[in-house]
Amino acid sequence: MRKQSSFFLFFFLLSQQIFSQNIDQIINVNEVRRIETFLAADELKGRRTFSPEIDKAADFIANEFKAAGLQTLNNNGSYLQSFVMVQPKFISASGVLDGVQMETRNLIVVTCKPELQLNEGSG
Repeated sequence: MRKQSSFFLFFFLLSQQIFSQNIDQIINVNEVRRIETFLAADELKGRRTFSPEIDKAADFIANEFKAAGLQTLNNNGSYLQSFVMVQPKFISASGVLDGVQMETRNLIVVTCKPELQLNEGSG
């Protein structure tokens, strides 16, 4: 049994060596450094949401995908995905707990509704 296990282990390890790829052909240190340097550059200002700099980063990544020969989703011609981003604006908040008016700074509300009313039967 031990000889048989050693035999299979030998061929398993041999097959792994035969089919393995050289990592340097897949991941090039200079290319990784080039990409990281661009995305971490001060000129991109941290790629903050809603900033023009995040669009520069997205365009850079899309061009890298194209250069690598990746296909676009459903062959739509773009590596970018459109989506809607809601940026809420605080107008006002008030709350009463046990008949006492709460300070606005002590209120935390997470909702998708424009107005929220709660009472003792709400919850």
